[in-house]
Amino acid sequence: KKVYVTLRNLVEKYRGQALMADVEEGLILGFVDFLRSDATDIKSDTTVAKYVDRLKVIYREYCDHYGITFKKRIFQGLGVDGDKSPDKIIYVNDAQYDALLKLTFSEKEKRLEITRDIFLLLCNTALYYNDLMAIDSTAGLDPNLISIDPECMVLQGERKKNGEEFWIPLNDTAKRIVKK
Repeated sequence: KKVYVTLRNLVEKYRGQALMADVEEGLILGFVDFLRSDATDIKSDTTVAKYVDRLKVIYREYCDHYGITFKKRIFQGLGVDGDKSPDKIIYVNDAQYDALLKLTFSEKEKRLEITRDIFLLLCNTALYYNDLMAIDSTAGLDPNLISIDPECMVLQGERKKNGEEFWIPLNDTAKRIVKK
C-alpha cells in the first residue's frame, strides 16, 4: 500500500488535480521526466519503472471498471523498462529440492530445520514469506474441510501486496510441514 500512497503523492506533485480520464501518452512521458528530475528523490530507473508499472496497474483497473479500452501503447516506448525480465533467474532444481527434503538436523540445529521447512512450504504454496507469516494460526486452515476430511488441508489468508484472498490446497509435503 505504501508504494501506491507514494505514487499518488508523486502524481499530485506532478499534476495537481490529474484524473484517470487524463491519462494519455503525453501525461505519462511528462510524469517519467518528472520522476527523473531533481523535483524528486528518485535516483534509479528501476524505481521509475516501479512507479510507472503501478500506474499502469491502476489505469488498467480503472479501464476495466468503467469498460474503457486499456491503451497499452501509452506505457510503451517510455525509455523505462518496467517489464524487464531479470538477467539471471535463480531457482531450486529438482535435485536440490530433493536434497533439501532429505536433510536431517541435530537438536542444536533446530532453527535451521525450521528455516528449511518454511522455505519448502513457500516452494509448495507459491506464497511470499510475508503472506505466510501473516496467516492467522486459528483461521489459516479451512476448519470446515478439516472437519469433513482431516487429510484435506487448505491454507487460506490474504495477500499483503494486493489484499486478495487465497485458498491453497496443500500437497503431501506441505501437509507434513504444517503438521509439524
